[in-house]
Amino acid sequence: MHRLFWAGMTVLCITWTYFRLPETKDFTFAEIDRLFEQGVPARKFTEYRGKLTVTTHSRGKVVSMDEKN
Repeated sequence: MHRLFWAGMTVLCITWTYFRLPETKDFTFAEIDRLFEQGVPARKFTEYRGKLTVTTHSRGKVVSMDEKN
């Protein structure tokens, strides 16, 4: 009986991870924030990799971030 409980919990966690946990490899924090602001689904973050451009100030602060056309 306990095995079925833990198996069910595992399935729920894997499903949540697939749909809600984004792949953030090679993204800056500013790009991740921008993707969340735009409402991009977490599993589609990698599809938007080349579509963002970030302009930074010489001190490392983000001045603007626009989507490439």
